[in-house]
Amino acid sequence: MASSASGQESDSEVSSDSDIEDLDDAYAEQHRPIAEQNGNDLVQTSKNGIATNQEVTANPNANVQEITDRIVTEALDPSAGETKVDISNPTGPVTIGPTIIIHQRGKPDADNIPPIVGDIIINQKIKQVTEDIRFYYQTNLIVLSPLPWVQLRPFDDDYFAELTIKQISNVGRDIKARKEFNFKEIFKDSESNHFRTCILVEGSPGYGKTTLARNIAVDWGRKADYVDKFKLVVFIYCRDLKGRTLEKYVAETFPMVENADKRVNLKDWFKVKQTILFILDGLDECSPADAQTINGLLNGNVYPGASILATTRPLGEDTMINHSQFSKNVAIKGFNRDQIERLIDHYFKDREGMGDLLKQKLFGGNQAYQQLVTCPLLCQLFCLLFDKDEQIPEKVTDVYYRLIQCLIRRERMTDGKLIPDENLPPRYEQALSNFGKVCIEALVKDKFYFTEDEILKVLPDMKHGHENVIMGFLVKSNVSISRSFFNNKDCYQPLHKTFLEFVAAFYLKGLVNSNEMERLKDELRCLQDIESSSLEQVLLYTVEMLANNAYHILNEIGDIIDLKSTGNLRLLNAAGCCDNNIKALTSVMDLQNVVVKSSLLEIDAWRNICVKSDVIKQLKFQWDPKCDSLREDKIVEFFNELKEKNKSIETIQLHMFHGEIKQRSDPNYEVQNEYFQKEVEQFGANIIKCMTKENLKSFEVDLQIIQLSEESNAEFVESVVEKIVKVFHVMSDRLSLVELKLNIDLGTSDLNNLVQAIIPCKSLRKFSLYRLCSEVEGFQALANLILEGNIRDLEISLNVTKYWRKMAGSIKKKFPLGSPGMFSDPMEKLGEEIFERTLKDSGETSAFDLDTHNVKASRKADNFIREIENILSEDEKLDLEEKSSIVVRNQLQEFCHIKLNSVICPLPVCNGHNGKASGFHCLFNALRDKRCKLERFYLDRCLLNKQAEYLSCLGEVILENKTLKTLKIDNILPDIDELKIQFAFPFFIGLQNNHSLTSLDLSSLRNITVDNTVFKVFCNSLSQNKTLKSLNLSSWKFELDLNETTTNSAQNFLEGTNLSDLCLEECEFNCIWVSETSSCIISEVPSLWYKLKGIKLVNTSIKTLNIGSIVIKVNEKTLTARDIVQMLEFKTLVELDVSEAPIISSPEAPIISSPQHQPVSDEMLISFFDSLRLNMANSIEILKMVNWKFKLVNMVESVGKLKPLMMSLSRLTTVSLNNVDFIHCRETNGPLEPLLLRSLIKYLPKLKHLSILRSKMSHEQVPTLVKALKYKVKKNDITLHTKHVTQEGLDELLNRLTKSKIVGFQYDNQTGVLGVFHPKAEPILKRMKSIKNIKISVFHE
Repeated sequence: MASSASGQESDSEVSSDSDIEDLDDAYAEQHRPIAEQNGNDLVQTSKNGIATNQEVTANPNANVQEITDRIVTEALDPSAGETKVDISNPTGPVTIGPTIIIHQRGKPDADNIPPIVGDIIINQKIKQVTEDIRFYYQTNLIVLSPLPWVQLRPFDDDYFAELTIKQISNVGRDIKARKEFNFKEIFKDSESNHFRTCILVEGSPGYGKTTLARNIAVDWGRKADYVDKFKLVVFIYCRDLKGRTLEKYVAETFPMVENADKRVNLKDWFKVKQTILFILDGLDECSPADAQTINGLLNGNVYPGASILATTRPLGEDTMINHSQFSKNVAIKGFNRDQIERLIDHYFKDREGMGDLLKQKLFGGNQAYQQLVTCPLLCQLFCLLFDKDEQIPEKVTDVYYRLIQCLIRRERMTDGKLIPDENLPPRYEQALSNFGKVCIEALVKDKFYFTEDEILKVLPDMKHGHENVIMGFLVKSNVSISRSFFNNKDCYQPLHKTFLEFVAAFYLKGLVNSNEMERLKDELRCLQDIESSSLEQVLLYTVEMLANNAYHILNEIGDIIDLKSTGNLRLLNAAGCCDNNIKALTSVMDLQNVVVKSSLLEIDAWRNICVKSDVIKQLKFQWDPKCDSLREDKIVEFFNELKEKNKSIETIQLHMFHGEIKQRSDPNYEVQNEYFQKEVEQFGANIIKCMTKENLKSFEVDLQIIQLSEESNAEFVESVVEKIVKVFHVMSDRLSLVELKLNIDLGTSDLNNLVQAIIPCKSLRKFSLYRLCSEVEGFQALANLILEGNIRDLEISLNVTKYWRKMAGSIKKKFPLGSPGMFSDPMEKLGEEIFERTLKDSGETSAFDLDTHNVKASRKADNFIREIENILSEDEKLDLEEKSSIVVRNQLQEFCHIKLNSVICPLPVCNGHNGKASGFHCLFNALRDKRCKLERFYLDRCLLNKQAEYLSCLGEVILENKTLKTLKIDNILPDIDELKIQFAFPFFIGLQNNHSLTSLDLSSLRNITVDNTVFKVFCNSLSQNKTLKSLNLSSWKFELDLNETTTNSAQNFLEGTNLSDLCLEECEFNCIWVSETSSCIISEVPSLWYKLKGIKLVNTSIKTLNIGSIVIKVNEKTLTARDIVQMLEFKTLVELDVSEAPIISSPEAPIISSPQHQPVSDEMLISFFDSLRLNMANSIEILKMVNWKFKLVNMVESVGKLKPLMMSLSRLTTVSLNNVDFIHCRETNGPLEPLLLRSLIKYLPKLKHLSILRSKMSHEQVPTLVKALKYKVKKNDITLHTKHVTQEGLDELLNRLTKSKIVGFQYDNQTGVLGVFHPKAEPILKRMKSIKNIKISVFHE
């Protein structure tokens, strides 16, 4: 019969609880009629209160809300007298008083329960399950002392409340300088917005990440205020996911509910998913499969809107976790001195004087102590160890060793045994070492618990003084283990994961000490399968214990374990910087381009490497707001010792970047600005130390600050420039500096001051300015530097993005956001304003006689026209007259030019710039001065307006300059639809009279198109020049008629030039070939092929030819670079690049076949190698066929034809087949042997280098490759470049080479370079000695 009052009270509590408010809102859509409810038998109550057996069926038209209100009110209202609720069989006794009987036959039929009543029941269950989870967290996650005889930490909450968190970053907001807060404020920022909380908590081992996570869960269980907005907290140990979904993990690891009859169903909370908090402990321990599950949660693919708090050791760059989704990144800060002292006082509160004595030892002596005790776990362990014998260790590993010794000693004392104080007895040390191998296996499997049987297999003779503790650090545990497993067997976990890592390291140390190097290599290979942060921790403990002998480990890890440079540095810090350790580590590190961050974690190691090693030649130092302050003592000391003690580093780059600076109206502006100003001041101090360093040859300063206004960088830039100027003023005659690069927003005043300081410096030869923002006076100073200084190499670039905000603002006002009009302005408009700063009005240059200049310019133009007329045919000479102006895009532009057909061709004549003072004119004019010593000039994004006018000015200078050897122009040229302007024309006209230039790079002059007539002029000019050795015209377009005139012009150029290096990469040739016998265009492919084969272009000077990725269209028929090799009779060619353009594809966008990406057939391949044999067999040494796609059908037959062709290439030593798919390059059935690779290796007689970077190769193809290598090394060694080759193929290759006795090899894991060689035979006496020592078993017996 009825439920009791307690049941009523419970129901009342449920109905009024706030947890169901969300559901109340959902179903209280007021007064909606519902369909007839079948099977609901309601007992009607008579007026006298006696229930009758009359069934009352709900009227389909009745108001459901009224029925529900009546049921709930009468059932749950305590004022209703003797109200009773009977949920029973229909045959119950008659009850006096108002009674409601809900008849049930067996289990309730969910289909017959009104939806609203069902919601209430479901909500009651959710609330009860939630309460069960709260209780579970309070009892299972609370951090208690794990050892029965020692308290590792105080139990009161004050201890943990002291934990300090430092905010690293906050996505979407500015970085707050060193913001620190209590852990209970971690969710504070999210209260003021409607977005989910997504927090990443980083911390080193032992700093309390798991403790933090568990305490937050416990506090939620206790209904603490700071987590009261979360309806559910889901605590997940990431290492225990093991491929399970979130729902399955919760179901299998959370306690059973509803009388231990059901598992927790996470989907029950899906309606309130925005109020769920997922706590992910140990994000760094995720397997690849689990990382995908976590990323799904982070990306909002599952439980969108749910909040996340994840703990992790610092994540590496190669992490699979999508950490960009975290809105806040915080770090658990180590204890400060006050917190350390308070913990010590609390620990020794019952032992007067002990705490003071420990503090005296900690803070009055070794700095290493103070570093160690900032870690909360180690701080507590120090107290424990000091309590034992009033001694404290100096190393982390000593702390763990002595702690284990202490714990074992106390454990054994419980049964009357006494362990000596000094060291563990040998059998305990051996047991610890043996267990270390088990720890490695556990770390590999991500298994952090052991059964008693597993432990006793390794430690069979060990007796334990307490049933809950083994070896002092393995404690019986009841968390993070599945119930089914835990219920069957006792399980033990380490006090902390770091104990497993330490014991594993203890085992590795023993292998080194016992000289078991082969076993050591095997165990190190096993470490590759351990999660990266744990792997690094094991190695750190190992090398710290080995100290000066750590080089045995450091020598091996380069070939076995792929650590990042920061990991290597931490190893060196831990091991100690003795000569052997530094030599070993630097031998496996890539020290060609060293990048040092302003980080206290790695700066000590870099300091030692820089001071004690002479390997490093180049160093880049980086600072950004996420880094440690430049004013930290260790950072300051790094630069001090770099200056005083390093002699090897010749190139230094200092990089400083800051995101958007706050506006002055921002309340935090003063704090941020003051902090950054101090950092810039220290940055300047570091500049002085680096520039005055002995033997420094090249120095670069890169200062980038994102500002809301264009001029606000000035105060920071001025501070930095002032330091550079100071060095030159004081030490210009003593500096060894040869090259200075400044990536700084330099204005006129700063540039003037800088140049004046540089001029007296005798050593400086190269000066690069990457973001110039100067007026005419600054360029006049640069011109003065060219004439009076010792500069030989000048590179300048304007700050193109200086005024992008202003331009963007005007576009937004002019066009609606996102409209096509926003993108209507051409790209070159972006730099017009910065270019205008380089000009001044005519009033500034009144001394300039424009009329006289125009007369001289006209005379020069006439001379050029006559020279051009001598090249052209009579038909092409029409309308050859000099013009001085033209309308371009509705604007009048003034420059001397002629028109060839329909193409505007500027002449190399300066027009005086209409009397305006021009910064670039001043600069160019200095190049023609006899005092000029400049040899290399590089203009990068400088001529951002009036390009034709200023290229004409520069072209005139090229004619008269006697010193320039290298000229490079990198400029965006306007793509004008209504006009064709040949911007490069002034350079080629001037070339025929230039006798100093050896290298001309115009590859970055975009939108260049060359037609028949211009091609003819260019070829003639190039044939007349005898000094040019290198020409780069990459990405140019040519529109030519393939007639006798064009062919003769090309041949004239090739026969007359002295070029040795010609680059036409990515050029596009659109050619038309008209039949000689008719007026129709040749379209038949055989005829076209025959005609091309008949053309021979002969050259005897070019040694390097790059025609990679070119596209040739002849009468709309597409050809590639390999197709025209048959035309090139280049007798001295050494290097040929006929690579194809890469095909970018993805699963979403598969490869689409195009004419220029047609695969290479057997016939094409044979024809290509036959062309090499005929045209360049006796000279070619390097051949590049990158990105080739093959479709070989008759490869077995083709190999026979390729063999004599390949054998004829007697000088070919290097072949590049990067990014080639050797798996699918054949269309035949049967084994897909790499016959092309085999042929190249076997039949090229001098092959020494074969590059197959990023290529695809299966493990089944490896045997054929190995056989070819064995054949090859009998004649000469060979080097394969295998970086990013398909992993299974590469692994099989290395495995087979390891087993081979015929070949030897060396493999560099970092570069992917595989050297294969024939092993040298041992001396005869050594072999005889080894034979003598062989024991034949039958005789020995």
